[in-house]
Amino acid sequence: MKIHCHIIKDLIPLYVEDMLSAESVALTEEHLKECETCRQEADAFRKNSGNVSSDSGKTRFMAQADEIRQFKKKLRTRKIIIIIMQAVLILVLLTGLIFGSWACDRLRPVEIDYGSSKLHSLDDRKAAVTVIRESMEKTDRKVYSISYAGDAFSQERADSYEVAPEDVIVFRCVYRASSCNSVPFFTKEYEKGLVLQREENGDWSIHDSGYWELVSAGVADSSEPGQSYPDKEG
Repeated sequence: MKIHCHIIKDLIPLYVEDMLSAESVALTEEHLKECETCRQEADAFRKNSGNVSSDSGKTRFMAQADEIRQFKKKLRTRKIIIIIMQAVLILVLLTGLIFGSWACDRLRPVEIDYGSSKLHSLDDRKAAVTVIRESMEKTDRKVYSISYAGDAFSQERADSYEVAPEDVIVFRCVYRASSCNSVPFFTKEYEKGLVLQREENGDWSIHDSGYWELVSAGVADSSEPGQSYPDKEG
């Protein structure tokens, strides 16, 4: 059956895209065998269709690749933000912990034990404690506790100095150095035996800071004075 070229030209796009029925394909192919013009047009359309398809595929691939790159970039940005936030949080927690520890340490009251004594009156022991606290504050030390060492130690030191027992008094002091400029975590606590001697005007003054009988736990019994030990801090 003879089919006009203008009809075949309308069918060529559908023919190239394989969208015709079997009967229409047969009629189109029969016409193309006989018509050089329509055959050339079908070849040209097939070629252009292939280029368009290839370009479209490349465009889709590039679009997908660009989406992947954008996603990776966003992911990296999120990771950086999370790391920065974690670092800031850790810094804030550490700062709060350090400051809180420092503040608690500064506000911690001094524990004072005047004890009992047959050699020294309570007023003498209070005056001696005042001298110790003032001395520690001048050297920027945080004092935790001051306690009377006992008459036996005062007597032993008085015998050593060859003075009257009531003119020598021994206290045990626990403290930390550099209280204003440091944090409790990073500084060491010290225990020191302090020997105070009465001056001619009746005031107490620190005579020796290396007396260790009651300072080191287990070194000496509290009822028996031992020999003097070097200052642990030094």
